[in-house]
Amino acid sequence: MLFCVCLHFYATRMVLAVLPEEGKQPFVYSTHKGDTWHISLTHSVERTLWEEFFRVEGIDKMTMTHTTFESLGWGFPYAPEDGKLTHRKDGRYEVVMNRPFTSVPLRISVQAMQHFHHGKTDLDLCQIYGQGTKLDIKVMYRYQYWSAVYFK
Repeated sequence: MLFCVCLHFYATRMVLAVLPEEGKQPFVYSTHKGDTWHISLTHSVERTLWEEFFRVEGIDKMTMTHTTFESLGWGFPYAPEDGKLTHRKDGRYEVVMNRPFTSVPLRISVQAMQHFHHGKTDLDLCQIYGQGTKLDIKVMYRYQYWSAVYFK
């Protein structure tokens, strides 16, 4: 009985999962409401650092809180509806947007050199998965992760 209670408790904890196309290694991290993570990449035209920051809100619920970048340029936020734009003391720009996401889909490219950052973890997604790999980053229950990865 105690084993079943412990298994249920463990299986219903939230995780942040990096789920690549079938056959590639997934990554999973315990998470809680309010935890944060981010993606860094190289902008395709400006060739400068771009970072997108997310907060965990619950199962299938994340908020992109803000984006930071080095300079104003092609494809960068500029309209009032994009969010609140500020020029920070460190010279970078920041757009506070608070946009909801159920998952974050990515297509990995050597041009963008995407990295996933969670706590002390820094995953070089291009090195791990290679050019063109599609993946999703999601918040789910651990049992949903098990189902998605082990019981397809």
